[in-house]
Amino acid sequence: MAMATTVAEEVGKRVADGGGELQERVIATLANREMASRESALLEAIGKVEQLRAALRKVKPDQTLYDADGKVAQAYFSKAKADEKKKLEEQLAKLDALIDKAFTKTPDFAAMRKAVEQVKVGKPDAADDKDDPSAG
Repeated sequence: MAMATTVAEEVGKRVADGGGELQERVIATLANREMASRESALLEAIGKVEQLRAALRKVKPDQTLYDADGKVAQAYFSKAKADEKKKLEEQLAKLDALIDKAFTKTPDFAAMRKAVEQVKVGKPDAADDKDDPSAG
């Protein structure tokens, strides 16, 4: 059985005729890359939100006054603690807003990535341990 065309000619013909398919494949590949990048940015932002919430829970008043029943009557924050709490709350609000915006028609992933980079949630417990000679 003689082939009317060679394999190389058939491949060339399909490639020449496949311009539309090639374009669709390239578009799909680029779209998948962008979706993966956005997914990664969202997951990183969500992780930072969890870290910020944990850090915020750790910020406790410097002084607490109790009533006769043992219930907290008043709690006071030092200026430093109040500033720390305020900064954490602001970062949390900003990231929450950017995460919500990510699911709209006008997401701003560049701002989200920048906000994530700016979040520095310290680990004071680890720093305290290295200064403590009894820590192992």
